[in-house]
Amino acid sequence: MEMKSKESKVENNFFSRLFEEAEKDSKFHAETLKIEIAEQIFCAMERKNLNRAQLAEKLGLDKSYISKVLKGNINLTIETIAKIGKELEAAWTIKLEDKPREEISPYKDWTAARIFDMDTSVKYSENAAITV
Repeated sequence: MEMKSKESKVENNFFSRLFEEAEKDSKFHAETLKIEIAEQIFCAMERKNLNRAQLAEKLGLDKSYISKVLKGNINLTIETIAKIGKELEAAWTIKLEDKPREEISPYKDWTAARIFDMDTSVKYSENAAITV
């Protein structure tokens, strides 16, 4: 039992240092924003009872493109983000707020958005958010 606790502390320390290093990289923050946008689109789709194929049809895009969007695997233009919002009959709210240094970690309110498969039946709260 004691050994497991020590291993867990070492793992936690390793991941803490890994995240601290990653937070210094602007690419890390860009990926976090992609995840946040994807999660908001996914939640809006759920509220409207739309699947990927239906949203793709409304946008005149391929279903595989929507899959990439929902997995955070694509850089969206502002124009595409606006078009998605329009087709989902939703408005985007974008804020850039100053935060105390200790609140900047995107993992503070981390959700499983990046690691889940969009084809599962798992439901996510529309209030889930990642603080950036």
